[in-house]
Amino acid sequence: MRISDTQFSQMMLQSLQINNAGLGKVMQQMATGDRLTKLSDDPMASIKLLNLDREGAAISQYQRNIANVKTTLSSQEVHLDSVNESLKSMRELVLWGANGSLTDEDRLGMMLSLRAYANLCSRRLMRKTKKGTICSRVLKPIHQLFLMRVVVSILLMATATSVL
Repeated sequence: MRISDTQFSQMMLQSLQINNAGLGKVMQQMATGDRLTKLSDDPMASIKLLNLDREGAAISQYQRNIANVKTTLSSQEVHLDSVNESLKSMRELVLWGANGSLTDEDRLGMMLSLRAYANLCSRRLMRKTKKGTICSRVLKPIHQLFLMRVVVSILLMATATSVL
């Protein structure tokens, strides 16, 4: 079978058009700086790129979650530090109140101070946040025990005052 000049010209023209399209694609990649201009350019690289995008979004979400937790924990730490300082003050008052050299008025003043500290601690532990109270399920029994001990301390001081 013989190839005519017309067929040969058409084959050459078709080959030039294919090469020109490839050159246009390479020029577009060079102009944009992107190897992939369409997902169909390289399916395997496209899948890798999509997976990287998904992992990047997950990492960003993790970072936002970490920032939120840090903020919440620092806020709770401030409140718990305040409760700790109040507890130290209450302990000092109870120890001082156990001293036998105090007058009834002194003990009464100490009881009022203990009640104020107990209320402050209770408010701090039961402080509402966006996600509930600071006093979680773990701290609730401790909070209740704390309040019972404060009440017992106040009652003991009151009975010591009334006995004297």
